[in-house]
Amino acid sequence: MIRACVVACVLATMSCVSSFPTNGHNTTTPMSNQVALAAPVKCYWSDGSAPFYVTFVNQDSSDVKIRLCPKKYDKCTGDTTQPNSYVDCDADLGGLSTSAFAINTGVGYLVVYYKSTGKFYEVAPTVKGGLAWAGTVTVPAQ
Repeated sequence: MIRACVVACVLATMSCVSSFPTNGHNTTTPMSNQVALAAPVKCYWSDGSAPFYVTFVNQDSSDVKIRLCPKKYDKCTGDTTQPNSYVDCDADLGGLSTSAFAINTGVGYLVVYYKSTGKFYEVAPTVKGGLAWAGTVTVPAQ
């Protein structure tokens, strides 16, 4: 079982060895680098219940929408007037790009929706009931 990994900011302190001699000696210059990863796309309906970070890799050239179906429903619909409508993530996944998404614990399944064609497919959790998700989901080219 692969658990989704948490996206975090990394603070690294490095020393740089100059390749150019100064007075016949190499010099070491300390420098600090702060590497911050982009914040995950919000895919949840409650701020306190999004412990899963799933990386989506879009191999298609078109944008895709990631939609959630709460596990209290067997099936969801695109009709937003219905109680069992999908919960759409705050942003789409661009064509040929990669992004992390924060996912609720209460998600029964995800839908990857190709915006250019209207085609879609479902992504199931690795543990029934949404208790675990794959760390990476690859969206295939159409």
